[in-house]
Amino acid sequence: MNPAPPTSPPYARLVLIVPCYNEAHRLKIAAWHAHLAEEPNDWIVFVDDGSTDGTLEMLTGFVRTHPRVEAIHLNRNHGKAGAVRYGVLHALRLWPSEYIGYWDADLSASLKLVHDFMTMLDLEPEALAAIGVRRQDASHRVHRPAWRRLTSWAFSHAASAALNMRFHDTQCGAKVFRRRAAENIFREPFLSPWLFDIEVMARLIRFVGRKQARRAISEVHLREWRDTEKSRFFSNYASQAPRDLLRIWWRY
Repeated sequence: MNPAPPTSPPYARLVLIVPCYNEAHRLKIAAWHAHLAEEPNDWIVFVDDGSTDGTLEMLTGFVRTHPRVEAIHLNRNHGKAGAVRYGVLHALRLWPSEYIGYWDADLSASLKLVHDFMTMLDLEPEALAAIGVRRQDASHRVHRPAWRRLTSWAFSHAASAALNMRFHDTQCGAKVFRRRAAENIFREPFLSPWLFDIEVMARLIRFVGRKQARRAISEVHLREWRDTEKSRFFSNYASQAPRDLLRIWWRY
């Protein structure tokens, strides 16, 4: 279902893009309803990435019940990078929003945390992006198995080397950008369907310059995170990750 452009652009402070691929049994529609009730200036754009399990039907029903929800259907699977980019470009065309972000459909990061991202950007005028960081300590309820923490630690070091800048977590599926940053970052297709989060960071560094990048990128330590089966892509993608990481390093 590709929504028709509105006659006049509605106001949106934040537009969240939510890529979906076979998420019918994970979609928590009630949680999205609750978020929209608490945040009257937020819009949600779900991008169904060629699902075959009834995801589109669920999203279509949700759209009918809420005026600030849209759903876009892609006829074939483009991967997370393609789905997010499609949604961001759609949002840039339709809304003069201050912020655009993307959020994992399975809500590994609770929607209650969106406020933390917005607060960070409000408090730091130089920041162009707020990126989620999954941190395991006593003050953060981050539920991740030990093997996931280990692989994430190793991968974050590899990604930081490719970017020539230290980041604690590049792969977290919770990120929010100021509009001008999103316009630059998502203009071109991404090289990798899954490591595009790293490419997002590389493009942001290129956009602002390496000297300004640290102030332009704010890390938001998530108060809550719970790994799901869907978020554990690495076991299937691990063999391709080094190649894609090398391509990103070479390109940027």
